[in-house]
Amino acid sequence: MKKLVVREERSAEPVVEFPLVDIRGSDDGPTVAITAGMHAGEYAGVLAMLKLISALETARVRGRVLIVPILSVRAFYARNMQLSPIDQKEVHYVWPGRPAGSYSDRLIDLLFRTVRVANAVVDLHSGELVQELT
Repeated sequence: MKKLVVREERSAEPVVEFPLVDIRGSDDGPTVAITAGMHAGEYAGVLAMLKLISALETARVRGRVLIVPILSVRAFYARNMQLSPIDQKEVHYVWPGRPAGSYSDRLIDLLFRTVRVANAVVDLHSGELVQELT
């Protein structure tokens, strides 16, 4: 099963959302959550997640796989490498977030509430735009 967007709304605040792919296997097993794109300039993890989603669509899966291919969607589209363009926070440092906090606090809170059901969480990071990645 795929969910295109997980969303949280608050009045007068920017919408907090990210794409989520929820793959449930035909057999019981552990839940694994994999996230990428926490830093919007780290494209290698985003690409890896897109390839993984395609591969898992036809694979036999035991358990459940939660994939957030790009967490910082607004930063990704704004081409901000590290900081949120909404509140200028480094989302990596606000874990586990706060539901009544700033945009980044709420984004990480929503991520935490999404992946806390997992037996294991993998958060992908890589080099960024300003680094030579050859």
